[in-house]
Parts: sequence; structure tokens; C-alpha cells
Amino acid sequence: MKRLILIFMTMFASGLFTAPTTTGTYRVVVSEVMGILKDTAVVSVDTNTVIVGFVALPNRVVLLPGEQQSLSGRAAYSDGSVKVPSLTYTLLGGGSISRSTYTAPTVAGRYAVIIGVSGTNFRDTVDVIVELPEAPPTTINQLLFSDGFESGDYQTRQNGVYWASTPWTQVITGHARTGGSKSVRINQGNSKNWGELRFAGLPQLSEVFVQYYIYQPSGLELPYLGPPVLVLVDGENDKFIRLWSGKYNNFTIKYGASTWGSNGVGAIGSEFGTNGVMGEGGTSFQQKNKFPFIGKTEYLGRWVKVQVRAKVATVANNDGILQIWIDGVLATNKKHLPTYPSNGVSNYFEAGYLMGWANSGFQEGQYIYIDDLTISTGGFPSN
Repeated sequence: MKRLILIFMTMFASGLFTAPTTTGTYRVVVSEVMGILKDTAVVSVDTNTVIVGFVALPNRVVLLPGEQQSLSGRAAYSDGSVKVPSLTYTLLGGGSISRSTYTAPTVAGRYAVIIGVSGTNFRDTVDVIVELPEAPPTTINQLLFSDGFESGDYQTRQNGVYWASTPWTQVITGHARTGGSKSVRINQGNSKNWGELRFAGLPQLSEVFVQYYIYQPSGLELPYLGPPVLVLVDGENDKFIRLWSGKYNNFTIKYGASTWGSNGVGAIGSEFGTNGVMGEGGTSFQQKNKFPFIGKTEYLGRWVKVQVRAKVATVANNDGILQIWIDGVLATNKKHLPTYPSNGVSNYFEAGYLMGWANSGFQEGQYIYIDDLTISTGGFPSN
């Protein structure tokens, strides 16, 4: 039987070596009981982990002139951890940077930002594309689904598309956009209500165009439609739209947007993910507070057109698209999205919803109204 002998003040427990807490070089001598046969191991103890890899996030962005974008990065360390290190930023071609917020140049073109890890040679490049705003496309290939809710219920079914779930909503009479008398009222209330219009049965679309109208009460309507829309909690999100394949929480791809509360207003921010993962990092991304909309005074008391275009990425994994227009103004313009699923399967849209879970909370008796929804391929209707 062998006995383990440790030299230089380090202890064994059941033959397991425990490294000292002080950096340095140590020797461990292992011998059999008589001490005739033995060997020595040299142990180096280093309490400092080192960076072994770095990636900039996101690695490509498409921005409007003067638009702002948060830029960051993740470093992989020798101990297996992944962290945000101290970063440096170098601009190529134009724009400006304040802390981690990049402001795009006012001239359309291609630019770059080199993000490096302070005190190291690790760096990565963010490809920046600045584009002029584009108008929403209006040439429809196929109108798949249209509902102005004049039936008074959620029984409309066209081309296999149907309403799958409508919690905390009602079809009401007496408030509609044009040419009808009915619309959907979503009960937001003062709690985290799960008020949504969920549709399903999309025929595995690689590109989809969703258009609808939203009405946020001003509080001055007669008959009364509810208090003026006010987001109660800053820093929390309310769902605005989602499109996905697979199950909602175990999706293959998912595109969408939420509105993030700030000073009583919810600002639209885009979101996308693949293989069940949403949020910032890897092939997923989440961007907050991009376009103030819910509760903003200029959008209260009138019907506002919302148009959403979503296109999946091809195998090149750099050409997914999510665009949102509010009354013809391009509010979200995300292109070159890396959303090709890892196995290439179920790379399409088959379901979606409008509005949804409200984390930020609203006033008691808060309502939001939806009317004249269309789902199509190729573009939006002109109405």
C-alpha cells in the first residue's frame, strides 16, 4: 500500500490534493510506505483567471441615421465563466460612442465599431449598416386572414388561420375604426393580466405581414372608453406582438416586440430568438426603449395603424428581418438577423399574438382596442 506525502505545507484529504490559497510553485512527493519508490509532481497555483475568447454583441446592426444602439461584448475565461469585461471602442468611418451607446452617422452607408477588451489583444468588430427609412410595402401576394370583428365573436377562420386564444378580451359594439360598429377591447386593468389576441394556423410562412389598428383612450371620449393609457411601472415590459414556430415556450424561432415602461410610456423594443432562447447574447437579442408608443400623448384618442413584417433567416444565418411601422413611421428596422435554427427544421412562422402579458401594469379600468386585422404575404393592404 502506498502512502501520500505532501511537502511544503499543503494537506491531502483521502488522497485528494487541495491547492494552497497563495500563488506559487509547489512540489508533491508521492512514495510507498518504505520510501524507496517515489516520484514528484510540480504544482503551479495561480489565482488569476485569464480570458480565452471574446465576441462583440451584436456583431451586426442595421440602423437608421442618428439611431442609437447599445454595444457590448462577452469574454470567456479560463475557469469556464462568461462575463462582460472592461471594454474599449474604436469607431471606423463615423458615428459617436458614449459609454456603450453608439449613435449612427446621419449619412447612409457601411461603418464599423471595433470592441476590445481593455489591456488585452482581444477584439471583435461590429458591422454597422445605416439605411434610410423605407416605406411599408403594399403589394400583397396573398391575403390569408382578415377580421374586422363584425361577426361579434372570434369564429372567423380563413385559409386555415383562426383565433386560438383570446383571454381578457371582448368584442364590443359602438367603437370601431371605419365602416363597422365593432372592435376588440383588451382589458389591461391594474394587474398583470394576460390579455391577448392569439392566432394560429399560419401555413408555415417564411415571410409574413401583419397589419392592424390600435386605439388608446385619451379619457375624454363620449361614450367613455376608459382612462388615458398610462404605464405604471418603469423598467418592465408589456408584450406587443409575437410570431413563432413550435410551442410558445419551446419555440424554434420567435420574433416580436415588447413595450418597456419609462415615465408612463411604453417604448417598443424588438426581440428575437432561436431554439427556445430569447434575450441578449448568442443568436438571441432583446432591445429596449426604442420607440415610445403605448401611452404617448400623440397616439391617444385615435386609431393608429401598426404594420409588422417578419422574415426568417436562410441558411446563411444573416438575413432575417423584423420591421415595425407606426402610422407609416419605421419604428423598428432589424435586418441581417441570425435566426436560422440550429437544425434547420421548423424555420417558419405558424402562430402569433397581439398584445399579451402586461408586466408593467396599467390603471384600474384600462382598456386598449384593436380593429381591422389582416395577415398576408408580400405586403400590406392599402386601407
